[in-house]
Amino acid sequence: TNRQSASSKISDFFQKAQGLILAVEHQAECQKQLNRLLPTIPRDMGAKIPFAQSVIPVLRALHSKVVMIPMDGTGMLDDLSLLIAVVLNVLLCMWYGGTSTGSLSGDVIHVIEVEFTYILGGLLLVLNVLSWLATIWLTPPDETTGEAHGPSWSNWSTSFRAAQNNPLLSNLLWLWTRTSTTDLFFILMAIAGIISSPLFFCLHLLKVVNKSALLQNVTKSVTVNAPSLLMTGVLMMITVYLFSILGFVLFPEDFVTVNGEPLCSTIFQCFMFSFTHGVRSGGGLGDLLVQRTWGQSKFHLRLCYDFAFFLVVSVCLLNIVFGIIIDTFAQLRDDRNAIEEDTRSRCFICGIDAHRFDRVLEGGFKAHVTNDHDLWN
Repeated sequence: TNRQSASSKISDFFQKAQGLILAVEHQAECQKQLNRLLPTIPRDMGAKIPFAQSVIPVLRALHSKVVMIPMDGTGMLDDLSLLIAVVLNVLLCMWYGGTSTGSLSGDVIHVIEVEFTYILGGLLLVLNVLSWLATIWLTPPDETTGEAHGPSWSNWSTSFRAAQNNPLLSNLLWLWTRTSTTDLFFILMAIAGIISSPLFFCLHLLKVVNKSALLQNVTKSVTVNAPSLLMTGVLMMITVYLFSILGFVLFPEDFVTVNGEPLCSTIFQCFMFSFTHGVRSGGGLGDLLVQRTWGQSKFHLRLCYDFAFFLVVSVCLLNIVFGIIIDTFAQLRDDRNAIEEDTRSRCFICGIDAHRFDRVLEGGFKAHVTNDHDLWN
């Protein structure tokens, strides 16, 4: 919510409250449906079947976990997928490489490893599909339509309005609107790992990003300011292009390999070498070119060229990129800390500081937000 002032917090909260209530009601309805589908385990089952006494606690724990999926989301399925992905990549590190690229040939141990890898890959695909279906199932209906299921078709372009009279296309588009690109990506990578190459299973390790708020902030530090990073990258390309033209005109003979092969026969070749190698070089482009001695011609001009590339590209532009990423990460962290501090130290409804309630009210701030100004009452 917008926490600039007490009035903005309340108004923004009430604007979003209907969606929150709808989501909670939808989760409760999903949990009721799941309770009806999954039969409960009788308490006297262990007395009737003696050998089942050790299994019943495990079944009950699994039943409670499954029943809580509507409230907890797809966390359990994602945890299992990540665990299987780790095991799969450990197996790949053990047997994949050289002539062993997934064929069922060789000694018995190798065949078992390959078969076990593909079995785990199939299980990974099943878990990803279940996670996708659970996400669709747990997504609340669109409150703007007034319907129990499905999005509003009124905002679709005319090319999609024919789907209203086509049940198959309508259902496919409904699934598409509720399918996240992340779920679709992991399903496709699991299919590619089974059909094409098991190396695609390594991409499922990226699920660890969804399990950590810190890693999500790390990715946001790059994606939030993507336009700024993109424009800085364009400026860097233009700058390197100008330096490559100067190098092509003034000293193309210095752009050579160790074996004496030219690297600056054309402007494009000069630019590609300067951008791919010069930007990555710690000392700039000058460290990669033929060094000139004091008495050679154009020595001072080359000295200025090397220092200018190092100062403009390696020092200024690259550090601007790093600064944008670091500042964005720090801003995201400060915003999260400010929200947590505001939640702990100030009443959401009246905006009064917590220490004032601690001085004059019995029970203090906790009693106030529980009894007087309960956010969900």
